[in-house]
Amino acid sequence: MLRMNKNHHVTTAAAAASAIIFALIISAAPLSAEGGQSAKQDRVKKTSIGIETGVDRYYGYTKYQIGGNTSGRMNYFPYWYPNIKIWFPLSELKFPLETWMVYGKAILNYPGFMTIEAGFKKSVSPKTGHMEDTDWTISGIQTIYSESTARMDAIISHIDALFTAVEDGPFSLRLGLGFMHQYFDFTCSNVAQVDASNVIYGKPVYFDIIGGRTLTYELKYFIPHLSGAIKLSFFSDSLDFNLGLKYSPFNYALDRDDHILRARMSRDRAMGYATVMTLFNVKYRFDSGVFFTLGFDYTYILMKGTQRQYNYPSYFTLVNYLADVKNGSTPAEAFYMNFPGLTGNIDNRLESQQIAISAGAGYSFEL
Repeated sequence: MLRMNKNHHVTTAAAAASAIIFALIISAAPLSAEGGQSAKQDRVKKTSIGIETGVDRYYGYTKYQIGGNTSGRMNYFPYWYPNIKIWFPLSELKFPLETWMVYGKAILNYPGFMTIEAGFKKSVSPKTGHMEDTDWTISGIQTIYSESTARMDAIISHIDALFTAVEDGPFSLRLGLGFMHQYFDFTCSNVAQVDASNVIYGKPVYFDIIGGRTLTYELKYFIPHLSGAIKLSFFSDSLDFNLGLKYSPFNYALDRDDHILRARMSRDRAMGYATVMTLFNVKYRFDSGVFFTLGFDYTYILMKGTQRQYNYPSYFTLVNYLADVKNGSTPAEAFYMNFPGLTGNIDNRLESQQIAISAGAGYSFEL
């Protein structure tokens, strides 16, 4: 519960900060228009191209939860149970996004008409904290918890086209659309686990440490979005304050989870409608065309789908079979539970919160 409250505070604080910045920019627009109108009239705006590079410090997480509607193999050979609804969540895997990224972007600006921006980010620090795996084998009661060392490779790319809706002196409002793709590839190892799932049967709490690679997770977000951006300029366009908002009414995700120790692969296709991105950026440009930027981005993603789970042949197939027989299953039951193929479907929920603090530099020139 404590971790959930902290995530809620992060969301609320980021949203409040964006709202305050947005209000300040709008309220300041008339004042800056009077002070900077004459200076801007002396400058003839031309089509320009800008190239920017820099670093991002990333914070946040991406996680998935399973539970709810489910179907699959039972522990009682040879039955398949369809359309059974259980509690939610049954299990949660939370992957950290604490890393450094380098980024690059290109901007083509047609003054008074449109701006096109394309960019990418690439992680450069694979260490990203600890993955947390939590199970509720009894409804509402956390019974299993584990942490493992996580390493991550991430690539994020985007393209946006914004059209000028309002331009009044140093104030401009642009509206448009864009597309973002996010790719995350996690490798988890060295698990430390506490298992209290059998305490109700009179058995002790179980502690375990497992070395080596135990899980891999690959995730892709596809996010088309509507965009809006406000720019307020000072000192003859040398200093810009930019605030952006992006909303996706429909987005899509693909993920793949390989539980190596269980010889089980899980795949999911999820769709969502609640992706929101806010962006704040300050840019200072010298007469030479060189500029520096500082920025803050916040992204929230929520999607739902169905996870399909498969057993695959592995050394651990035999290990799991022998463990099930040792724990009381008949050979037929153990074989049924572990042989390769589809093991079941279950509801899945994807959620991600991402915060990026950036610093960059670039160069722009007029055509």
